[in-house]
Amino acid sequence: QSLPKTPSTGPVSAIRNPPPRTSSLRPFQPPPYAPNFSVAFHCLLIARLISALYNIIADCDEVYNYWEPVHFLQFGNGLQTWEYSPEYSIRSWFYICIHSGIAWLASVTAAQKIQIFFVVRSTLAVASAVSEACLYRAVVDYGMPYTARYLLLFLLASTGMFISSTAFLPSSFSMYLTTLAFAVSLQRPSSMRSAIYVLLASISVLVGWPFAGATAIPFAIEDVFFSGAGRWRRLAALAMASVVCVGSLAFCIASVDSLFYKKWELVPWNIIAYNLFSGEGKGPDIYGTEPWYFYLLNGLLNFNLVFVAALLSLPVLIISSVFATTRRTMTVALKLLPFYLWLTIFSLQPHKEERFLFVVYPLLCFNAAYTISAAAEMMESRRGGAMAKMMSLTSKSAKTMFCIVFVLFSLSRTVGLHLHYSGPIHVFAHLYTSLAPPSAGLSSPVAVCIGKEWYRFPSHFFLPSTARLRFVRSSFEGLLPKPFAEGVRLTDATSTPPTGMNDRNEQVIDDRLVQEPVEGSCDYMIDYFGADSSAEPDGLYPNLKSDVETWEQVLCVPFLDAPNTVGILARTLWVPETLAASARQVVPSLVGEKKWGDYCLFHNRKKREMAGARATENNDEL
Repeated sequence: QSLPKTPSTGPVSAIRNPPPRTSSLRPFQPPPYAPNFSVAFHCLLIARLISALYNIIADCDEVYNYWEPVHFLQFGNGLQTWEYSPEYSIRSWFYICIHSGIAWLASVTAAQKIQIFFVVRSTLAVASAVSEACLYRAVVDYGMPYTARYLLLFLLASTGMFISSTAFLPSSFSMYLTTLAFAVSLQRPSSMRSAIYVLLASISVLVGWPFAGATAIPFAIEDVFFSGAGRWRRLAALAMASVVCVGSLAFCIASVDSLFYKKWELVPWNIIAYNLFSGEGKGPDIYGTEPWYFYLLNGLLNFNLVFVAALLSLPVLIISSVFATTRRTMTVALKLLPFYLWLTIFSLQPHKEERFLFVVYPLLCFNAAYTISAAAEMMESRRGGAMAKMMSLTSKSAKTMFCIVFVLFSLSRTVGLHLHYSGPIHVFAHLYTSLAPPSAGLSSPVAVCIGKEWYRFPSHFFLPSTARLRFVRSSFEGLLPKPFAEGVRLTDATSTPPTGMNDRNEQVIDDRLVQEPVEGSCDYMIDYFGADSSAEPDGLYPNLKSDVETWEQVLCVPFLDAPNTVGILARTLWVPETLAASARQVVPSLVGEKKWGDYCLFHNRKKREMAGARATENNDEL
C-alpha cells in the first residue's frame, strides 16, 4: 500500500490496456478459399480418367516389360524381354501380380480384352488422383493455402502429369507412393509420421523403383535434425521402421519371385547391380545416351513455365527469408530439395529417358507452386502508399498471366500428343474389332506382323485371342522380345530361360523372326509411311503400299511426320489451323506446316485367296 500507484497513462497501463486498432493496421482477412479434399479429388479424377482414355503409350518398355507379362498371366500368351529371363531376373513378378489381379477382377465383367486394358489404366488413374489429392490437402493443412491452390492447378493441367499418371511403369508407381510419402512429411513430427513415411517409401523402393529412395534423404535429415526435441527417439523409430518395413517387404517380394523364377532372387538389388555394376558393353548406356540438358528441355516441353518456376523455388526461398516473409526457411528448403536432388542425379547419368523423371513430377508442381505464392507474398507484403498498390496490382496480373499461359500451352501440348501420335492405338483397335469374330481364310492363330514399327505395338490386349504378333526382320539391329512358352505350366514358362536372349542388346535371328517372303507368313501387317510415301519404308521387306497385288490396304490413320515437319511449335503443339496459318506468316521457322504420314493396316490378299481355295477344294472332296 505504501508503493506509489502506477499512473493510468504510464507504460504498464499501455501494456495491460492496448489501444484499439487504428486504420493504419492491416484489417482482419479471412483465410483464402481452398477446395476441400473431395472437390480436389473429383477434379483430379476427371483429369486422370481422361488420361486413361486418351494417353498414348510413349515407351515400348511399358508394353513389353509390363503389359505383356500381365497379358501372359491373364490369357496364357505374351511377349517377354531379356529382363524376365531367369538368367538375369531384373524384373519383379510381384509388381506384375498386383496389376494382374486388377486385370483378373476386370475380366469378370469385361467382355473384351481391350476393355480390361482400359480398366487397368482407369485404376491407375484413381491411384494417381488419390495421391495427388492427399498431397494437395496436406499442403493446405501445412499452412500454405495459396501454394496449395497453385499446386492443384498445376497438377490438373500439366502435360507431364497427364502422361505419367496412367503409365503402367514402376516410375509411375513410385510417383504415387512418393507423393503420398511427401504428403505425410508435411504433418507434425512424430514417431507415427516417421513410421508411415518409411512404409510408403519402402513400398516405392522395393515394389516400384529402387532409385526412388533418393527422394527420402531430405526427409531423413529433417526428421532427425530439424524436428525439435526427441532427436534420438525419432532416429530410433526411423531405424526400427526401416528394418521392419524393408525386411518384411523384401521377404514377400522374394517369395513371390521365387515361385516364378524357381530360385531365390532379390530383384531390387539385381536392378541396382545391373544399372551400376554391369561392366563394359552392358548396362543402360548401350540403349543410348543424351546430353546433360535433356531433362531441362523435356521439363520445358511437359511443364513449360511451371518447370522454370520449379527451378527457381530455392532462390525464391532464400530471397524471401531475407525479406522475413518466410519463417521456416530450413524446413521448407528440405521440402523443396527432393526435386533438385532427383533432377541432379539423373542429369548426371548418360542414359536418360523421360519416364525417369516421373517420380518427382508432383514435387516439381509443389516447388513451382511455392515459387509463385512466395514471390507474390513478397510483392504484396508492402503496406500503404502508391508503390505498394502498384506492386500488388503487378503481382496479381503476373500470376494471372502465368496461369493462363501455362494452361494454354499445356492443353495445346496434351491435345497435340493425342492427335499426332495416337495412330497405333487406333489401328490396332480397328484390327481387334475386325478379328474378334473368327474370319474365314485366315491361319490359326492369325499372324499379325510388324517390322520397323515394333516399338509402337500397344500389347496383345489389342489383339484377340486368335491372333499373335510376329516380328518381321527390319533395319532395327537390336534384340527383340520373345514369346512366353505356351501350352506348359505357368511357372515352367517363367522359369525356363528363353533361347536367343542376351543383356548386350545384340540381334538374334531365329525362326521366330519373319524373313522373306513376308507374304507367306503374315495374315496382316502394320507399317508406317512418312509424308513422302513413295520412299521405301524399310529396305529389308517390301513396300506394302506399292505391292497392291499382295497387300490390301484396310485402314490408314494420320501420324505426324515429325522429322519432316518444320518448326518446333508445329511438332510439339496443337494449334487451330486458322491461328497456325496466321502465325506461320509471322514466324515460319517456329510454326511451319505439319507433315503427316500414314499409319496403315494391310491384309494379305494372296494368303486369304490361297486359304479360300484350299477350303473350296476340301468342300468339293467332301
